Amino acid sequence: MSSDRDREKPIVSSFRNDPDMVPIIEEFVVELSERIASMRRTFESGQVEGLQRLAHQLKGAGSGYGYEPITQAAAKLESAIKVSTGDLESVRGQFEELIELCQRAKV
Repeated sequence: MSSDRDREKPIVSSFRNDPDMVPIIEEFVVELSERIASMRRTFESGQVEGLQRLAHQLKGAGSGYGYEPITQAAAKLESAIKVSTGDLESVRGQFEELIELCQRAKV
């Protein structure tokens, strides 16, 4: 479990020093708020398959843009959903962890 201090630290892209990547990293970070909103709506409406798909997409995107902590949390959520037997409440912890990491993403 991360400490309060860790939860305040921004998460930065491992590609942040690559001038060719910076513009697309910036776009990814800006679009994260839309992804978070979509994931929240999907979670709250109980759409198991939809949330699993969004976690899978974020797992790939996080890796592609250099945000390994997001990739790891998205993979953890995706796996938890697969074994949840449709009960999203059982994955709320993994879901909230992923949301929190996305909110800390910076360029």
